[in-house]
Amino acid sequence: MNKRILNLLFLSIILRFIVSGQQCNTVYFMDRVPQSNHPNPARMFPCKFYIGAPGLAPFQASLIHSGPTFNDIYVKDPSSDSMATFLHPEWGDPDKLLKSMNKVNYLMTDASVSIASIGFYANPEYFITFEITEKANAILSYPRAFFEFMPVLGKNEDGKEYDMHHLAFEAKHYREYAIGISKKVDYRWTVGLRPKLLFGKFNISTRNDLTIKTGLEQWEIPESGITVNSSNPLYQAVYDSNGNIRDVEEVDELDVSNYLFNKRNYGLAIDFGAIYQFTDKIEFSASVIDLGGINWRSNNFNWSQQSGFLWKGINMSTDTTTKQDYETIADSMRFEITQDPYASGLQTKLYLGARYLVNKNFSVGLLNRNMFFRGRLLPQLTMSANVSDKFISASLSYSMMYNSFDNFGFGINFKVAPFNLYIIMDNMPIQFYDITQEDGSRFLLPYGKVKNIRLGLNLVFGCKDIGRDKPLIL
Repeated sequence: MNKRILNLLFLSIILRFIVSGQQCNTVYFMDRVPQSNHPNPARMFPCKFYIGAPGLAPFQASLIHSGPTFNDIYVKDPSSDSMATFLHPEWGDPDKLLKSMNKVNYLMTDASVSIASIGFYANPEYFITFEITEKANAILSYPRAFFEFMPVLGKNEDGKEYDMHHLAFEAKHYREYAIGISKKVDYRWTVGLRPKLLFGKFNISTRNDLTIKTGLEQWEIPESGITVNSSNPLYQAVYDSNGNIRDVEEVDELDVSNYLFNKRNYGLAIDFGAIYQFTDKIEFSASVIDLGGINWRSNNFNWSQQSGFLWKGINMSTDTTTKQDYETIADSMRFEITQDPYASGLQTKLYLGARYLVNKNFSVGLLNRNMFFRGRLLPQLTMSANVSDKFISASLSYSMMYNSFDNFGFGINFKVAPFNLYIIMDNMPIQFYDITQEDGSRFLLPYGKVKNIRLGLNLVFGCKDIGRDKPLIL
């Protein structure tokens, strides 16, 4: 059963690396990109109508890690070109790894692929959007205490407590149906609202309140609980003769149709935002994205364990005592399996933006993006310089995010009627690790903790006034 939990975690991590992405911050002030209303539903596209290319309006991919970098994990042999991990007995540096960690570290992705995307003006004051989107996101959080506790790092000190409750993993795949409405209230105010209907396909969510107390004579885990909730069609329950769940096993074959069109895991969410034109040159904006959650009711499995444990070592005097000691350990780690419904929330984001119009073709912007996860705030700050013309616009950005301060991004948008094509990155790959494996093969690994790309292709119509009577900022 513990093996099943590990299999679920492994599957989720693999899926997370196959499809991954994050909403690029650089897109926030890109008015000429139809999907610039994703981080703020109040944003109104200047053309009368657009339709996105399925799968490319937009496509995103990224990988973000707030913890150690490649150089923190791997060290170079001073006498050769070979490399080894921080655990190397001669020139490894475990302390360097620990110093590179925060109290809580995150490995995360946030993916979305558009199935349908349409936007149009109902009248000069109302802009309407409709979108169907496949979304997948995952977050692995881990505390520095987890690595401090590992005896191999030499940090297992007498009488020290290790708080593990930030060790958590959550991954989900769901389909989103969204209708957005933005309204020009007056010269100064524009507001937007986007209610969303959600249908969950896959989920795994873990929680714990584990604390480990070490000592020279005994180790103690005070009364604590571990919970793993999963909605996963790849597994099925195995029952005993009394009808109780004995174990969980993999299904012989996944029913792809049932997976893709499962409507039993439903949920609701909402996005809302506002833009305030303080003066002709100064604009302020704010939005809340993904406020809501999903109720998981199909293919459910819940693993729960609630116990404490006091470990004084193994008595090696008799075989019987040793066997009893091992049985005591096993009993304390036994999980109860149920199939109860449960709920999980989306990762809510708060955007706060400001920009200054230097002239009708050039502006500078400042964006604060905040994501909430398990009661913790994960902030980002992005500054951008933006230029625009009738057929092309571009943006250069600098971001501070997840203890990473080398994120120079760009966005470029082309409009050649009726096509609108853009590419955006928050971190341009400028430097690379040149890695040679033992078999002689080589590959390049980009520097940095943040790696993302966003591509989009749309058909746009009714853009005659762009570049003439309305100064638009990328």
